[in-house]
Amino acid sequence: MNQSTLMAKRKTIHVEGNEVSYLLFEGETYLNISELSVLTNADSPAVPINRWIQTQATVGFLGAFEKKYNADFNLTEFRKFESNVGKPRFYFSPSKWVKETEAIGFKITRGRFGAIYAHSTIALHYASWLEPAYMLYMVEEFQRLKVQEALGTTDVRTILREYVKVVDAYHSDKIKASRIPDQIAGNKKKDYIVFASDKDLVNESLFKRTAKQWKLANPDKKGNMRDYASIAELIVLNIVLAIDANLIEWQSDQAQRRDLLSKIIDDIKMILNDNKAFLRLEKHIEKQKKLLDK
Repeated sequence: MNQSTLMAKRKTIHVEGNEVSYLLFEGETYLNISELSVLTNADSPAVPINRWIQTQATVGFLGAFEKKYNADFNLTEFRKFESNVGKPRFYFSPSKWVKETEAIGFKITRGRFGAIYAHSTIALHYASWLEPAYMLYMVEEFQRLKVQEALGTTDVRTILREYVKVVDAYHSDKIKASRIPDQIAGNKKKDYIVFASDKDLVNESLFKRTAKQWKLANPDKKGNMRDYASIAELIVLNIVLAIDANLIEWQSDQAQRRDLLSKIIDDIKMILNDNKAFLRLEKHIEKQKKLLDK
């Protein structure tokens, strides 16, 4: 598995407040047990892994896993491990196990992001050996991931936020075409002033503050105020951005736009209060949130 593929697929779960990464490989979840080991042995995370794998119980478990899920598992080599495990001079690591038995239960990565990833079933076995409490956290996290998968990997709010970005690009194009004269086009400082002024007209109309004012009030938050908007605000924002883009194209001045957008925002909010589709959407989001928080 190359590094670019690995980094693209890495995600995280939380184990006792600590992030542990996992990746999806051919539809299966593999947990970074090297990171899990750091929770008990930060200096030498490979030590507990090697101690765990060199026990009769672990070899038996790994063999059972491979026999069930791996048609290419090398039984001849497995029997050598099975008969020699525990002997003083018999030492092996997950890498050797994979290489000699053609096992699929581990994925070993090298280089800067080198780590040992174990199939979720094997990772749970390791966690129960390392620290039983870790296994309980992992079971809860895996259950949460299953719920998330059933609901769809992307929540409604994220979809709306991404849609805002699409409409915002349309809004930006109209500003560039209609509000930035040829004589200052390309002057980044002057371009920014015009863009910021028009973007903040929308921000002030809906959020009652400029982007800078929000940032000053929330210095520790990443992103911008739109990233923290409610579902209703995101719906209104999508509509308002599209309308304002057309007003800009029609050469409406800022005072006219501000008055019109304020009225439109009030009207839309009033409609949303009794709109059955919006109320159903809110219920769906609340249900989704409760399931994900379990």
